[in-house]
Amino acid sequence: MTRPINLGRTQRECFCCKKTFMATHNQRYCSVGCREKDYGIVSEFKGVATATVGAIQEYRVVIDLLSKGFEVFRATSPSCSCDILVLKENKMIKVEVRTAYKSISGKFIYPKNNIKADILALVLQKGEIKYLPENF
Repeated sequence: MTRPINLGRTQRECFCCKKTFMATHNQRYCSVGCREKDYGIVSEFKGVATATVGAIQEYRVVIDLLSKGFEVFRATSPSCSCDILVLKENKMIKVEVRTAYKSISGKFIYPKNNIKADILALVLQKGEIKYLPENF
C-alpha cells in the first residue's frame, strides 16, 4: 500500500475564515483572498494587468516628484536597477516604486525583493505616496 506524500505540509486552520487546509512551512491563510481580507487589502485595479498597475504607480510618483521641483527621468527597460532617476541641486537619486498596502495594524505591505535604489516610493490606495527614508 502506498502512502500519499506529505511534502512538508501540515493541517492548519485559516486565520481569516477558520477553514482547515494543508499548509506549507509558515502559511497562515488558505488563500490569497483570505490573506488580503485579513490585512485589509483592497486593490483599486481589479482586472488590470500587474505591469500596467506598476506603470500607473510610477507615473503617480513622477507627477509627485515633478511637483516638488525634481527633474525626473523614467527607466525605458523593465530590467533597469531603478524605476526613476531624479536630479535636484546636481544630486542624482535612484527611486524604486512599489505598490503597497497598509495593514489594519498600520504596517506597510509590499514586495521587498531586489531593491537597489536610494529611495523607495510606496504608492498606497488612492495614490497616497510614502517615501522611505522619509527625510527624502
